[in-house]
Amino acid sequence: MIPLQSGVLLATIVGSLVMRFTLSGISNSSSYFFTVEDILMVIARSLTALVFVAVVASSYVTLFLVARHFYQSFFQEDGYLSFTLPVTAAKSLLSKTIVGWVWLLVNATIIIFGILFLSLVGFASEGIYNVLVWDAYSTVFSYFGDATGIFLIIEIIIFGLVTILSGLLQVFTSLTIGSVVAKTHKVLAGIGIYIAINIGVSTVVSIVSALFGVGFSNFYIQNQQYNTLLTAQAFILPSMLVYGALVVVFFMLSRHLITTKLNLD
Repeated sequence: MIPLQSGVLLATIVGSLVMRFTLSGISNSSSYFFTVEDILMVIARSLTALVFVAVVASSYVTLFLVARHFYQSFFQEDGYLSFTLPVTAAKSLLSKTIVGWVWLLVNATIIIFGILFLSLVGFASEGIYNVLVWDAYSTVFSYFGDATGIFLIIEIIIFGLVTILSGLLQVFTSLTIGSVVAKTHKVLAGIGIYIAINIGVSTVVSIVSALFGVGFSNFYIQNQQYNTLLTAQAFILPSMLVYGALVVVFFMLSRHLITTKLNLD
């Protein structure tokens, strides 16, 4: 896992630095028909796409590695060793959850850093790129200059932590159900169950967020308190509460199935 995260971080930094020098070359090159400037622009755009794909793909690879480790530890040969240890299923599941969550948070931090570094360093050359990037960030930062904005930042961070944990436990629960109900092709069964659960969760979160968000927005408008930050909070907070409840549900369901229903072949 460490080589993966280190590789993504290094690729982001190197790609952003190369992109910066490439765009600087565009700014300083002579404008002839299909010469250096055009070639450098192609290189810059290709680097942008490659770095972005690498950063985004790392999240899926990280989740896959965490899920594979969980499946091997509970439902394959390693499961026999896991259940002979003097540790309850709940504690074993909790340890796997914490470790997986930490690695997903590390990857999320690298992704956020990569996006910021790519935009601020990779595109921070002279000319229109620098202007567009800094104008965009200045607009975003202007919303967070008061107490409401600071509170919203805290909400967004907590929302991200809870959402990542809920998504991880959703994967664990799906693999657990698949291993319990299916005699063969347990992983495929787990994937199908994950898709079904994910559709249901997305639907519930969307409905709850929309109902509470629209309701609070109308309340703010009627009381002449409407602003962008309050509206964002009205949509984020209900979703965060739903994902928090799902964390408890997924963990308890996985623990119950592993404790009472699991039968290692």
